[in-house]
Amino acid sequence: MAFPYMQAAALLYGAFRYFFKPAPKKAGYKGGSIEVSATANAPVPLVYGNCEVTGNIIYKEDTTSATNNLAVGLCEGQIEGIDSVRINGVNIPVAPDTYQGCSYTPYYGTAAQTTDSRFTSSTMYVTCYENNYVDEGDDTVQDWSSTKRLYIEDDNGDNKSKYLFLKFSIAALNLTASSDITSAYLRLYKNSTSLTSNHTVYVYEMADDSWTESTVKWSNKPAFGDQITTVSGSLFNGTQEYYDINISQWVKDTFDYDASKIVGIGMSVVNSSTGVAQAVFTSRDAAGAPQVLIKYAPKELTAFAHTAYVALTVVDSELFKGHINDIKVTVRGKLIYDGDASPNYSRTPAWVVYDLLTSARYGADIPTALINASSFTAVASYNDTSVTTDEGTTEPRHRCDVVFDDKDTVADRINAVLASFGGYLYTLDGKINLGVDCSASSSHSFTMDNIVAGSFNFWMIDKSEAPNDVSVMYYDAANDFKASYVNVKDQTLIDSYGRNFEEIQLTCINRYSQASRMAKYYLNKTIYSTYGCSFKVSINHCNVAPGDVCEITHTVPGWTAKDFRIISVVEDSNDELEITCEEYDSDLYSDEGLPYTPPEGSTLPNPNELPPIVTGLTLTESHAQGDDGTYIPQIKVDWTVPDYQFPLQYIVWYKLHAAADYIYWELSTDNLAYINTDGAGQYDVVVQTVNQLSGIKTDFGTSPSDTITLAGKTDPPSDVEFNDINCTFYQEVYLEWLPVTDADLAFYEVRTDTNWGNSTNLVYQGKGTAYIMANPALTSYTFYIKARDLSDNYSDNADSIALTKADPVLGAITIDFSGRDCFLTWEHTEDKDFVKYQIKVYSDAARTALVRTENIASPPYIYTYDNNAADNSGTAIRHPYFTVYKLTTLAQSASQNCDDDNAAPGAPTGLTLTPGQGKLFISWTAPAGSDIIGYNVYAKTSSPADTLIAFVNATNYTFDPESENTYYVTVAAVDPFGEGTKCSEETQTTNPYALTNYSLDVPMTSGINYTVAAGKVTWTTGKLWYEDAEYTIAAETTGTAHAFIYWDKDSPTVFQHSDTAPALDDDVWVMAYFDGTNVSGAYAQKIIHGGLVQASSITADKMSVTSLSAISANL
Repeated sequence: MAFPYMQAAALLYGAFRYFFKPAPKKAGYKGGSIEVSATANAPVPLVYGNCEVTGNIIYKEDTTSATNNLAVGLCEGQIEGIDSVRINGVNIPVAPDTYQGCSYTPYYGTAAQTTDSRFTSSTMYVTCYENNYVDEGDDTVQDWSSTKRLYIEDDNGDNKSKYLFLKFSIAALNLTASSDITSAYLRLYKNSTSLTSNHTVYVYEMADDSWTESTVKWSNKPAFGDQITTVSGSLFNGTQEYYDINISQWVKDTFDYDASKIVGIGMSVVNSSTGVAQAVFTSRDAAGAPQVLIKYAPKELTAFAHTAYVALTVVDSELFKGHINDIKVTVRGKLIYDGDASPNYSRTPAWVVYDLLTSARYGADIPTALINASSFTAVASYNDTSVTTDEGTTEPRHRCDVVFDDKDTVADRINAVLASFGGYLYTLDGKINLGVDCSASSSHSFTMDNIVAGSFNFWMIDKSEAPNDVSVMYYDAANDFKASYVNVKDQTLIDSYGRNFEEIQLTCINRYSQASRMAKYYLNKTIYSTYGCSFKVSINHCNVAPGDVCEITHTVPGWTAKDFRIISVVEDSNDELEITCEEYDSDLYSDEGLPYTPPEGSTLPNPNELPPIVTGLTLTESHAQGDDGTYIPQIKVDWTVPDYQFPLQYIVWYKLHAAADYIYWELSTDNLAYINTDGAGQYDVVVQTVNQLSGIKTDFGTSPSDTITLAGKTDPPSDVEFNDINCTFYQEVYLEWLPVTDADLAFYEVRTDTNWGNSTNLVYQGKGTAYIMANPALTSYTFYIKARDLSDNYSDNADSIALTKADPVLGAITIDFSGRDCFLTWEHTEDKDFVKYQIKVYSDAARTALVRTENIASPPYIYTYDNNAADNSGTAIRHPYFTVYKLTTLAQSASQNCDDDNAAPGAPTGLTLTPGQGKLFISWTAPAGSDIIGYNVYAKTSSPADTLIAFVNATNYTFDPESENTYYVTVAAVDPFGEGTKCSEETQTTNPYALTNYSLDVPMTSGINYTVAAGKVTWTTGKLWYEDAEYTIAAETTGTAHAFIYWDKDSPTVFQHSDTAPALDDDVWVMAYFDGTNVSGAYAQKIIHGGLVQASSITADKMSVTSLSAISANL
């Protein structure tokens, strides 16, 4: 049964049964290369008196260096002082002194304390609270929680992608505006990656944050929002565990404009090369969860007002070996009210209760006007009274030394303090009073005269149920503040009634002497307080309070003036007081304790001692298979569970042997764990034992550890075979292979060599079963193929296939060079890889003199006269030589040679020479051919006639030699390519020129020659005689297409022209007629004696001659 006297202490707060249970230690913290185990998210401890506090890391600089700056929170301020700081049992000095680079600066928790110089900014680590990825090739919700992996992927083989989604909340940022944020980074912990500089990772904001990790899949995935940033895939190729992506501006914008402060992030990767681009990151439920790291200047930049703390510099060294188990700090606790005007350091329990009642920050916030301070002063005096210990020294009777670091109520804390000295609270005259169960004189007397009739009840405590073996638990300052026990017993009662054990936890005591006095006090309650009673009295006849001693006289139990202590006074509705009492005996109140015995280990189980370590730690290689077939190398960890009276748990840690930091894996309740690793390699494993009740765990450095080398999956995947019949090489290379059924297939790898895994000569990596090489660079390849699994194993044997691209085919060429232009044509077949035809033109049969190169898409090819002339110094050649090439994408070609001769014109026929007065009239008949552009006329006084005297485009010419002579004449036709064959020579002697006085009725000309070109006729300057005058006729250089060319005496120096015949009179004469192609003479070039008209001259109706006279013997 419980002690009945406890009701007195519970007048305001309920029955007192305080059993202290230390809070379990929670998640570890990391500061750079040092891991720190400490309470996470614990309330700020409240410390009274002289105590040892376990520090909580409330701030740390984000660093990967060996030097770590930490703010270690201790307790509510303001405190009196800090006496020592110990890390892993090593005392750290106050700065500027150092020990192996370590030091601390104390801060006592004032309202105005400033920021320590170690801290320039604060870092908030926000872990994502939802995450998943979606797979284009698997439209289901992905099981990230079992694999502990998140993917981004772009597979150019099967054209499938994986996207990653993360969700964070930054609502806890203690900022006024985003301008206080200095930087923000997305931190991802890499499991594996194949990313290179050929891959780009895209980071997007997710405007839609309605998705959930338990429902999102490819078909219902949220759309990416604005792009936050991009990073090269090469960022993730380092050896470190984690990688940071700068998202500073976006986090600032989100803080300013998004009221929910939900940070949603999406990620993808784009593969600009062949194969698979993939990165695998750790999910949120494993060590290395995705985080957003936000550096900021908070409203009160790490000054931690009202919080006592130490600013600690710790350097990783052999002292800590990469791990901090605990940080122990001895403090002199809060400054509190102790009756003086100013707060003071006090260990007096009465004033501790007063502080808990009145504090607005951590107490009940009761106004001091409702508290009878004098009662607290009286009890404090009793607490402070010196008593003699069993060792003969003196000390204050009661002290309060306590750390309230659990989530107890204010009432729990007050009751804990009251129990440490037998105190109680009660109300009197509307105020709260403090009393103490101690020796006192009787101040009231109750008899049957003032006890309400029929209200009296009494009882006797059953000794068989009352505690007779009492153990008090306290924290012994002399024993490193460890939980210790004082045990007192009454052997007589034990022998009579059997052992009734009761443990009382007095956590506010840290002195053996006080603990032993209180143990005897509680045992004496059983011995000396045998009776209890209750009764009612009139409210008008009684002024009593709990704690008063009274005498009771009553006939029923036969008591006469028996002493009782009032433990409860309750007013009922009838203006009566119901009083409850327990037997009072002054012998109960003794300040004697027990002799101090140094602790040698309690005979009772101590839940606060270090638990035993595990034994038989064994590591073996195992594996698991993910839902996607992934082979997951595992370490099977088993151990022998120690024999221990308290329930145990086991923390399993692991790391790569070469890594600096251990990684938390799991908290196990049995003797077996399976660690999922990233692959083959040497690993270290540590197993810590944890007391499940107290949270105390074995020292990390002394906990059992072992090392194992994992081979990983070594069985190769199946061999792959090309599907030869479907593999082709035209403009593109098409490869196809037969699929394998391996569940853990990572990809197929196709190469042009056998250096597997090398990026050089890599053709394809992916899960597809076909590949198209769109732009082959060679005409012949040998391809090799293997499969690779998720453990990076390749097939044992490679299959190969050789493919060669056939040369193109060029059909027969037909050439036609019968006109000005040369035409080449052939049958056009456009192969898949056809690029163009290329024609090369040469001027010699040996094809050494290249004059032109042209590219065309299809036949025919026309070698124009203009190009011919331009290519050959302005003179087109009659016989060009051609080579035609058919070209493909790979510079393959087929070619043919061809040539043709444009025949020269034949010799003119019918060459006729007619002598005239000092002239020679020449005419001929044109040879066959349509491309004749004129005639070269040759004359010389001797044979051969090789002197060119004129080029005309008519079939006649008037030769006006300088002297009378015999001439040899020949004519050659001219086409665009030059002169043809000359006709046979003719000879003729000119008549003497004796015309010195003339009167001509018909105009006579000399030296005027006509030329036809481009549908027009031009003529040269010359002489014209008419009647008795000589005229010089101007040349026509522009040309005319008119049919009639005539002379009018009214304009005697020019030939006029029109499309209609002119009106003829004596002074108007038609000189020539132009039919668009040829020019015909319109009058006799020579008047023959007797009046005959020469052939090819004008008809008789176009000429009227009345008389002709000349001076010449031959005319």
